[in-house]
Amino acid sequence: MYFKPNRLENEGGVDPIFRGALYFPAQEVDLKMVDEMRNTLFPTSAAAPGKPTGFDLASLNIQRGRDHGLADFNTVRRSLNLKPYESFDEITKDTELNLQLKELYGDINNIDLWVGGLAEEHVHNSELGETFHSIVVEQFTRIRDGDRFWYQLNLTSEEIKMVESTTMGEIIRFNTGFDDCPENVFFSKQNCDGVKDHQCIPRPSKQSEEVRQLNSKNSKLQSDNDDKQDKLRTLIIITCVLAGITLLVIICAIKVAVTRNQGDDPIEKAEVSYQNKTNGNASKKPAMELGETNKSLDV
Repeated sequence: MYFKPNRLENEGGVDPIFRGALYFPAQEVDLKMVDEMRNTLFPTSAAAPGKPTGFDLASLNIQRGRDHGLADFNTVRRSLNLKPYESFDEITKDTELNLQLKELYGDINNIDLWVGGLAEEHVHNSELGETFHSIVVEQFTRIRDGDRFWYQLNLTSEEIKMVESTTMGEIIRFNTGFDDCPENVFFSKQNCDGVKDHQCIPRPSKQSEEVRQLNSKNSKLQSDNDDKQDKLRTLIIITCVLAGITLLVIICAIKVAVTRNQGDDPIEKAEVSYQNKTNGNASKKPAMELGETNKSLDV
């Protein structure tokens, strides 16, 4: 829509813009830029009709900062009460980017604000690094505090609750024909399986699906391995028990054999004792009978 606002009226109003913005995910906030923004920005110009033209937005932003007298990256950090960086390694964990910055700027205190701000590691749960995050917070705080019509200064507590409970999705639905706009407009519909009651139904990403399948496969393999290990442990226990019983039988057999060889077999002793006892009883019985016979003869 740059320099051609009539397209907004002739091409369907703001509805297609909202739908497109909501569908396509935003790019990462970093130093990487698509080629269209670096070489073919505004490819045609009234100053050169019929000739292909184009600008480099990255170089324009750097030069505009210098033209407006913006201080270097570390000086701005000091003005925001932030600790200045002492080495390129402190700006980002990307070692390749650190080397590129060092090669281009040489000195840590020469980095342009726009370049250094985009190169920083992001603050937790933020799309910005520490420097740009502090600048944005400072700017919006000043806008709020300097606005005599700020809603919190003029509305009742009930009205404030109503305002703060209103979502961007509701505002879009109230003012456009985008009736199925979800509540959370900051979550791309490309990641949704659909919208129900103005709520995005998250679509599992291809990567998460692959991870899920891999985890399922690993879980099954682990379960199979556990079953095999349980069976192996049971088999080892049974083998040990049988080996113990066999060893005990062998020991008993050896002991019995040794005892017999030494003549101390308790079974044989018992048999001999029984035989001796039987023989003794047999020899005594005839003597008693003979005595009784003699007594009868004497009578």
